[in-house]
Amino acid sequence: YISPEAFSFSFATTVLAASVLGGSGSVYGAVIGAAILQFGLNQSRDFQEYALVFTGAFLIVGGVFLTGGLAGVFRGLIARLDAAAAKSAGTSSPVPTDAVAAPVASADVGSFTGKTLTVTDVSKSFGGNKALKSVSLSAAPGRVTALIGPNGSGKTTLLNMVCGFYRTDAGVIDLDGKQLQTLSPDAVARAGVARTFQTPHIPEGVTVFDAVVSGRYMSHRASILDAVIRSPRFRRVRAADRAEAEAMLELVGLSRFRDAEATSLPLGMRRLLEVARSLVSHPGVLLLDEVASGLDEHDVDLLSTVIRKVTAAGGTVVLVEHNFQLVLSLADEIVVLAHGEVMAKGTPAEIESNPRVLSEYLGVDPDDLVDEAGTESGR
Repeated sequence: YISPEAFSFSFATTVLAASVLGGSGSVYGAVIGAAILQFGLNQSRDFQEYALVFTGAFLIVGGVFLTGGLAGVFRGLIARLDAAAAKSAGTSSPVPTDAVAAPVASADVGSFTGKTLTVTDVSKSFGGNKALKSVSLSAAPGRVTALIGPNGSGKTTLLNMVCGFYRTDAGVIDLDGKQLQTLSPDAVARAGVARTFQTPHIPEGVTVFDAVVSGRYMSHRASILDAVIRSPRFRRVRAADRAEAEAMLELVGLSRFRDAEATSLPLGMRRLLEVARSLVSHPGVLLLDEVASGLDEHDVDLLSTVIRKVTAAGGTVVLVEHNFQLVLSLADEIVVLAHGEVMAKGTPAEIESNPRVLSEYLGVDPDDLVDEAGTESGR
């Protein structure tokens, strides 16, 4: 029999105080906080009499003075000891503002089971603005399909619909026979779609290494119970996640910054970090949204090498990019959008010589090119 009186206000504040004092972000912290309060209630009659006063004090101490509770204090102490040890050993690696990623060298990307992404007659409107009108494209394993076009042409809108952020008004988005247009973003991620964003989305207080490990969550998970009791399955999953994260950091040249806070990295390196986070789960389709923006020449070369390794390993890549030369060097097929519609589609050689693409996307008058070619041949 459970009496409703057992769940009093005093009981609720005791549970809350135990969580805050121990540290609600830690399994062990919550246990420690509960043990402290339970011991006090069982050992001291005065504690029971003034339980609300004590729990209130614990709430204030844990919530105001102990960020993250006792577990947070312990983690901070360990971090300071690690930093002191690294400094004494001369291995400390601060992140300068002009830092660049290390060369990829012989880093192995592993194998990918790429999936075929087919977008058929997809349309999307925002009020009276028709962002996309019957757009179709196909991306196959082992190939880079580039999506280019002027600002506002609908490139990112199309990626957002593939990822489930937007719902299509019409059309079909198919991934190896599974339709995605009605799925939520998390279901699309579980189906094997990973992406980067124009603005890197990395929360504060997360290390470079942990940011990459988080990319494994959708495809390689242990249950909550496994995580609480630290079961053998949890340990196997965690070991595999950490090993894969190390490999992806080496691939993008960020291994030496693994313990730095992710938000402290320069913009270009945060973009490479997002690439690593997207690759760590070996997705069926990788969507790259203007990932070369903000990268210097060295990092662009590194990014090119990474993309080539992914496709050589069997991955499917959809690249949205404004760097036309990068697109020409990487893409197997290019789809050009203008005003929400497919303006042209073809190989890099075909797109590079397409008069309409030269005029509307690059702002080059085809007649000028003809005149220049005639002048050069006359000379």
